[in-house]
Order: sequence, then C-alpha cells, then structure tokens
Amino acid sequence: VNLINDKKNKDILLNFAASGFRDFSRIAASSPEVWRDISIQNEESIIGDLQLFQKEIAKLINFLEKKDQKGLEDYLKLASSTRKNWAEKN
Repeated sequence: VNLINDKKNKDILLNFAASGFRDFSRIAASSPEVWRDISIQNEESIIGDLQLFQKEIAKLINFLEKKDQKGLEDYLKLASSTRKNWAEKN
C-alpha cells in the first residue's frame, strides 16, 4: 500500500484497484499498533524473510534488465507450479 502512496498517480491506481488489492492489502487496514508489536516480537524471522524477498526482487530485476525471457518464464513456471500444487492439496 505504501508503494502506491509514493506514486504520483496514486488516486488513479486506487480507483482501478479491485478485490485482489482488497485481499492482499487487508492487513494495512488493521491496527498499526498490533502489527508493530507483532513485527517487533518476530524481528528475526521477518528480517530473514525480507532479505529473501530482496533476493527474489533482484532475480526479477536481473531477468528484466537482461531481457532473459527463458529465465523469467522458468521462474514464473516454478511459482505457478508450486501454487497449483498447494491449491490442489488445500
């Protein structure tokens, strides 16, 4: 949500936002104090996952900068396969 806050076309983006945005941004609508406390109590785990997230973002940037279509497609196929396998079991 804060990524959108930093964009000049924030209002336009929010006007086009739909149920997917509502689903993945619901935590932003809840108590900042509660999530502050949860974050502080789970600092190590959160920092570790954020560092992994940074690595994933770096991979995507690399694929795009190098115009590595195959690498990007393989990366997306892996994510798709993992998601589908999870959904079938749940």
